[in-house]
Amino acid sequence: ASASPVASDYAERLWAWLDVMGVDAPVVLAGHSLGCLIAASAALQQPSRIERLLLLSPARGYGDAPLAEREDKLQSRLATLQRLGPEGMAAARASAMLSPLATPEQIEAVRQTMAQVRVPGYTQASHLLANGVLGRDLAQLHCPMAVASGAADTITPPAACQQVAQQAGVAWQNLGVVGHACPLQAPEAVNALLGFVRPPAPEPTA
Repeated sequence: ASASPVASDYAERLWAWLDVMGVDAPVVLAGHSLGCLIAASAALQQPSRIERLLLLSPARGYGDAPLAEREDKLQSRLATLQRLGPEGMAAARASAMLSPLATPEQIEAVRQTMAQVRVPGYTQASHLLANGVLGRDLAQLHCPMAVASGAADTITPPAACQQVAQQAGVAWQNLGVVGHACPLQAPEAVNALLGFVRPPAPEPTA
């Protein structure tokens, strides 16, 4: 309901949704980009329901930045949406979400997804990003965690993701020469981290 929500607002909705779905066993909870702010907050709210937390290309949020910087980041994002609209923003930014190795099909998939954003929801999510402080929640978490991103990510660059991993007390996992939309460009590696597939067994030694 808030015009300027915080991560815990979204986390409460996440648990309410899982309750309605009848999900009561511990979950592997994955967040991507600003979704990592929500996932970490959700894990903090109900740690007994988390089997493992996976943070992909994590956005750290700007909540601990100076007020002027936070406001500048927020207004810049909202101005782009207002100027271009969802379709225009998607056309302008889709390729930046991927590495130079991306296929035309991958770029088009990102463009189509971005074009579906709803202006009110995107506006609230922009406030979430401006308000968020991922490191503050990570410092209070004690569940198993993994932090991974692509080496060619220009939205949440490797150095920033490595800092998140350090705050979480885990090693940063490099998904290869992929961009911010890492699940699209590195599906096998991401699925392995989620536990959907087992990584290849090591070659037997002589």
